[in-house]
Amino acid sequence: MVRLKQVHYHPAETGSMQFRAQVRETPDLTPVACRYRDANPALHRVDGSRESPLDRVGNLISNRPPSEVRVYRLSKRGIIPWKHHQSSILLKSNILELNTSTDGRLWNYRQEGAAPLWKSLGDADLTGTVSVVKDGEDARLVAVSATGTVKTALYFADGALSSWTDLGGTAEGIPAVLLSTAHRLRIVIRNASGHISTKFQNLDGTWPTTWQQVGSRTAIGSPDTILDPPSGRTAIAVRGTDNTLYHIFETAPGSSSWGQWQQLNPDPDKAENAATDPTMTPVTGPNGTSYIIIFRNTDDLIQVYSRQLSPQRLGGSPSRQFVRSSASAPMP
Repeated sequence: MVRLKQVHYHPAETGSMQFRAQVRETPDLTPVACRYRDANPALHRVDGSRESPLDRVGNLISNRPPSEVRVYRLSKRGIIPWKHHQSSILLKSNILELNTSTDGRLWNYRQEGAAPLWKSLGDADLTGTVSVVKDGEDARLVAVSATGTVKTALYFADGALSSWTDLGGTAEGIPAVLLSTAHRLRIVIRNASGHISTKFQNLDGTWPTTWQQVGSRTAIGSPDTILDPPSGRTAIAVRGTDNTLYHIFETAPGSSSWGQWQQLNPDPDKAENAATDPTMTPVTGPNGTSYIIIFRNTDDLIQVYSRQLSPQRLGGSPSRQFVRSSASAPMP
């Protein structure tokens, strides 16, 4: 499964969407990234700060089953077998890339110096993709351990890493994270029962003992979360077991009290048939900052739900809170 990130969306320009996603398949032992705009997809290899075209991205997104996907990276230690695709963030004008290897180690690649290399940050017994969110000049990391517990650490701008804090839980898939305006970290996971659970960091930097279940909705795949600009509340989106997208809001900013799960689909009589998990990402337009929710359906259409900036009453109809648009996925 590929989760789309770094999205540029222009609803006033017909058919103008740009997505960037990291893909977990490579023929030449070099992790790749893909970028496509409108109907002209192109695949690029990541090589330091340089990119060169390789192949059409549609072959990777549409036609490669996850069972065939494996990523390797060459390093001074030999070939590193990656568990999943890497995470990236910009720190102090340098791109930081993170990934976990099959032996549970966390690796980082900082695009600085004459010969940047992947370096191990130690064995933390991690598995899966590391979630990362910027906190000033540093970054907060959240990952799942081999036993399913959730771990978090602070990655400093100079490349140092704090000790890991184990928050317990039984996470499935990739954790979703956000940083509140008070620099409190919120983590959202799908737990072993398929329900959505969350932990919200205390004001003193400590963590609650237990995970809070968010409603009774069960989901598949990984959730995503974002701070809702119009209201300041936490918003969560998931793919339900019926392959329909659902979302939920806090009842008040920072309250950890939740409303009701609601379908995003404005036409419930027509199946949504989501084929990927949702991605929530902020966008800025002429009316201010909002966010969009993106996924791909089984017809290879990229679906976009745009959060409307006009104030909405709590529990209002999703059709008045979100506007849906779509674009064709690239052809193989």
